[in-house]
Amino acid sequence: MQRMKREGDRGAVAVWVAILMVPLMIVAALALDVAGMNADRQRLQLGADAAALAIAQECAAGDCAAPAATAQELVTANDPFGGAATATEVELSEAEAWVEVEASSERDFWFAPVIGADGAQLAARGAAAWSQRPVAGSHLPLAISWCEVAHWAGLDSDDLIYEDGVLVGMDIPASPTLATLFSKGHKSDFHTCPTGVDPSGSNGHAPSGGFGWLVADAECRAATEGGGWFSSSTGRPETCGSLHTMIGETVLVPVFSETILNGSNAEYRIFGYIGFTLHGYRNNKGSAGVVPASCGASADCIHGTIQRFADLAEGFETSPDGPQLGSAVVQLRLPEED
Repeated sequence: MQRMKREGDRGAVAVWVAILMVPLMIVAALALDVAGMNADRQRLQLGADAAALAIAQECAAGDCAAPAATAQELVTANDPFGGAATATEVELSEAEAWVEVEASSERDFWFAPVIGADGAQLAARGAAAWSQRPVAGSHLPLAISWCEVAHWAGLDSDDLIYEDGVLVGMDIPASPTLATLFSKGHKSDFHTCPTGVDPSGSNGHAPSGGFGWLVADAECRAATEGGGWFSSSTGRPETCGSLHTMIGETVLVPVFSETILNGSNAEYRIFGYIGFTLHGYRNNKGSAGVVPASCGASADCIHGTIQRFADLAEGFETSPDGPQLGSAVVQLRLPEED
């Protein structure tokens, strides 16, 4: 009798376990759907953020022609749904320099249909701004004369931007322009500033040096801020070992407005920052990259492209009141509340 009773108890326990396992398995299955939905929403958010940043970069460079196409391209590139994600809305204000992108798609559930839930509509919203101009940061260890920028970009007095009689920027062309800059020792290659304007250097002409190497750290970077004076390097920055790796890279570099000569050294007063792509350089220790024939064997020169540029660098301080030199730092921001 006791044996039959024990077997009966075991049978009852088994029944109860089976009964309890059903809802537990349902909960576990639903948890998988919820986890998958959250992972998909994160990927969708990445797509919306990437789309907002890409549009902001285009607009900062003067090309806001096709924001919807750019948004869809980036949303698709980050699509966890195999092509179902859509850039459903793009809000853009060129005047206020911001963009918002909404991405959406539908998630089909695997297990939730047993409780009547076949799927969920997912949405994510990303936002970015590009109105902030760089005013300080870490960059390639060189500074370019603003007079040289004006010369190579083909600017004249009409392309200079003033506020209350003070020069606050230059209208950098939308198309990149090549520039070959010579450092101190090749004065015949320097170009004067547009006449009758400030800043114009200590003698009213191009500050000495089309460019100057700045003191670099171990990572071949220099740190400056607008309005400050910074020393030139007593050597060449290739001694830090990685300058050649920056060839082909578009970065923000400082533009100087004045110089103070101290014998073979110099100090540069930083005016603002401009987009520059380094193509090559030559000095008395050798050369790297591509340089034109004018960079002879005895020359100290750099060759690159001056252009509008929107950087994603987080190492720059920004301000909407910084000099207008065709450069901006693009940053994510929180979407506006509905």
